[in-house]
Amino acid sequence: MKLQRLLVVGAAACLVAAGCSSGRDDAAVVGAPGATASGSASAACDSADLQATDIGITKDTITIETVADVGSQAAPGIANGSLEAMKAWADVVNKSGGLACREVVIRTFDSKLDPGESRSGMVDSCQNAFADVGSFTLAVADVTPLAECVDGAGKPTGQPQVPAVSTNALIACNKTTYLAQGITFSCPPSQGARTFTVGTSLGDYLRQVVGGDAHGQFQIGYTSPSFLDVTMPTVVQLRAQGLAGPVYGAKAADPQSAYTSVVQGMKSSGAQFVFANSTFPSFVQLQREAAAQGVEVPHWFCQGACYDPAYVKAAGDLAKGTEILLASLPFEEADVNEEMKTFVDNVDTHNTFAFSSWVAARLFQQAVEAVVTKDGPNGLTRASVLGALEAVKDFDAGGLIGPNTPSAHLPNLCVVAVKVGADGGFERVFPKEAGTLSCAGSGKQTFDPIAEFSR
Repeated sequence: MKLQRLLVVGAAACLVAAGCSSGRDDAAVVGAPGATASGSASAACDSADLQATDIGITKDTITIETVADVGSQAAPGIANGSLEAMKAWADVVNKSGGLACREVVIRTFDSKLDPGESRSGMVDSCQNAFADVGSFTLAVADVTPLAECVDGAGKPTGQPQVPAVSTNALIACNKTTYLAQGITFSCPPSQGARTFTVGTSLGDYLRQVVGGDAHGQFQIGYTSPSFLDVTMPTVVQLRAQGLAGPVYGAKAADPQSAYTSVVQGMKSSGAQFVFANSTFPSFVQLQREAAAQGVEVPHWFCQGACYDPAYVKAAGDLAKGTEILLASLPFEEADVNEEMKTFVDNVDTHNTFAFSSWVAARLFQQAVEAVVTKDGPNGLTRASVLGALEAVKDFDAGGLIGPNTPSAHLPNLCVVAVKVGADGGFERVFPKEAGTLSCAGSGKQTFDPIAEFSR
């Protein structure tokens, strides 16, 4: 049970780090309001004699499996949004004629925040579904069922996986896994000092707000040493950009009193900012303790975990003025981006779980459609989709995220900032134009995450 609580905190850290890349080196505002993901080509379907071309594909259906942590007692329903989004995506696609001229069927498996169940989900997906898409599994210790999955021809091709998120390098670096929103991990998985590639747009924006070099306080979700691979690269990159300060590793069970000494340190150092890459309950505890000690910090920054009405409700007046840093368009901008409108109109739950699964599904859809365009609907096999995923460049989910080339294993390079307004709503503050993101280059930092956290 303790492990499961730790994994939940790590999930939030991973999500906000990716927000859980294109390789663009020029600072730019990107975004094309009204951009949409395309539908399957109906012309190819009209004349096709459809066949069963691989596991999970019949002449009528294409079965996709979503493995998600929904049944854990420690965090019941944590990934419900992922399942909801995947089913909504399938409905949208099927109403438009299906995928590769076939009806999309979503098969689900409850991984229960358990490594054994997560592996069982991969086995089930390998045997019964064409691909693993939109999955949200936090407790993963083995990806062999994915990497060595046998296809319909008996070859160990591996199963295509486009997950919602990855909280460890095993998945992020797996040869058949493609992440729609970039990664912070160093591949292949290793220990000790290694080189991480981190986007600079976040640091550029924070420096703009605080006025250059500044001293503050970093709060990260600390669950286990492995999760430092997610959280510490951002901290180290921000430090390299002139934003200094100590790091506090927040645990889910920390009471407000755990932050007493942290806030005392903020007071004595005259902290100019707080940057949180943790769950929002931990951030709220820090804000409450600062208020209790009468410590006023000019700038409070929280990454995507705070982009939730539940944060505003929990923090009350303390939330007002907090800036939340995203790696995607805000949900409020459905009026300027057609793909966001499709998402919010069809998915009831608007959170990072649902959003990340939706974006993953769109990446998979793009790869399948590329195969159909090239080889027709009967050219669809696991091998052909893996090849199509490898070839995807500058994927942006219809303008929802910054351009990302999944095979490059690069981080997110873009940022959008929203602020909690006086009415408790979220207001865009950067970049000013709705429907756009600010994207810049990247920096390389070589360090040992465990040693850097401990120093």
